[in-house]
Amino acid sequence: MSYMATGRVTASERRFALAIGPAPGAEALRVVRLAGCAPWFSEIGSIEPDLAAIRDAAARRRQGQIRHLRLVAAIGIENYDALGWLVELARHSGADELRIERMDALPDIHDAAHPLHPALLETLRDPRFDASVVRLCELADCRARALACPLPSDSLSPGFGRAELADALARNWGAPVRVAALCAAGRWRFGADGALLRAEIGALLELGFAAPARRRIRELAETGGAPLPSRWIPGLGQAATSESFVPHH
Repeated sequence: MSYMATGRVTASERRFALAIGPAPGAEALRVVRLAGCAPWFSEIGSIEPDLAAIRDAAARRRQGQIRHLRLVAAIGIENYDALGWLVELARHSGADELRIERMDALPDIHDAAHPLHPALLETLRDPRFDASVVRLCELADCRARALACPLPSDSLSPGFGRAELADALARNWGAPVRVAALCAAGRWRFGADGALLRAEIGALLELGFAAPARRRIRELAETGGAPLPSRWIPGLGQAATSESFVPHH
């Protein structure tokens, strides 16, 4: 077999596998599509089957049984906050490529008129997206906009911390679009704690986005509001290292 994928296999993936070429006893391409795409409870689906598939593929990649490991995730309103976590997952699994695609769903957070679009742009300012394994696909234009356009976090000092962010959230209370964006900026810089999550939940509910609010409620319940590093991978309970790429349960 020259390639294997969880879910459908696209024509471009077939062409890519052929371009890599066969190798004795090895797959040219293994594709793992993340259905859940988020470390916490998601209405899209559970992340656990994806993690099991990634653990298996990562082990085979290290053993030379797979020549190219590609992870694919679709991002939308449900899981945009997990973008940085996906980059960590790819890095610690030893994946050769992480493709982040646009979710075909409405309302469309990629639209500049969407109230959570500033939060997506704040998320895309994360420098982890400069990693060579990341392919932003349709989100590349959004990242270019994120780096070029003024955003709510620009009102803070360049090296702002939790205290300054908390002051900004208090000042902007009643402006849920700005609050959600500021929460996104804080999440990738130093992780989400209880105060940030509660502010984000309030903003999402005020904007009428119940599904992503429910997932943050689950995150708050799971963590007890304790601050977690932005590079935390669920199941490890600590900042991940290069040796501990995905949780084992």
